[in-house]
Amino acid sequence: MSVEQRRAATEHHQHAIASINEMFDRLDEVTAARRRLTGVVPLDAGGDPVRDAEVLLEHAEALHQALDRLRRSALVAAEHRRRSDLADDIGTKTTALFPRPIDKAPADTPVRRSEVGVEVVAERRERDAS
Repeated sequence: MSVEQRRAATEHHQHAIASINEMFDRLDEVTAARRRLTGVVPLDAGGDPVRDAEVLLEHAEALHQALDRLRRSALVAAEHRRRSDLADDIGTKTTALFPRPIDKAPADTPVRRSEVGVEVVAERRERDAS
């Protein structure tokens, strides 16, 4: 093996390690964001419920962004390691870490969130007609 081949292999290996380490850093962000969200309590008994809801939404958005960054870094790490191994490493299912993309619904179709993901709920045109 030539020096150039060895150098290229070493650089590839270092890139793989960095990608996988970044995924674990992102997992730490998700864990911290989840803790902040679940640790939210009412400000006080007579507090403003709208303000409480806004705080909750801010924490939920932070969790959503952290999860998105984790999934993006996991996609990069998957170039160097099997997806199922990466999911096992962080204690989740492969489908949770690498969700399948959903088809885009037409703009006028309402979307409902459920426990298993995003479901597209088609409107019944008969109701609109009556």
